[in-house]
Amino acid sequence: MLFERNARRVVLTAAGEVLAPKARATLDTARAARDAVQQVGKELGGTIALGCLSGVGGIDFAGLLGEFHARHPLVRLWLRTAESDGSAGLARSLTVGELDVAFLGLAGRPFPERGAAY
Repeated sequence: MLFERNARRVVLTAAGEVLAPKARATLDTARAARDAVQQVGKELGGTIALGCLSGVGGIDFAGLLGEFHARHPLVRLWLRTAESDGSAGLARSLTVGELDVAFLGLAGRPFPERGAAY
């Protein structure tokens, strides 16, 4: 028995006295674990490998990446610009998993006409 109860009060037994601090510690640990898990979904983290052409006009990559970093400081951004192999090299790096995202240049129309096959 952990406690004795009557119409007027509840009193811990000797076993209850021994268990009470351990029960409080267990509850505190469970709350801390719950809070830690809840924080995981609130803050982005990890690394994103980006690839882009060195001469992309009209896009301020430095500004965009700076803004992203300000909003998500736990995310590490790794930027690789295309060397002499251009978009083809970035596409290869993307397909083999060296990059997570690539901004490429496409020749011709990027999407087929409606109903046309690629």
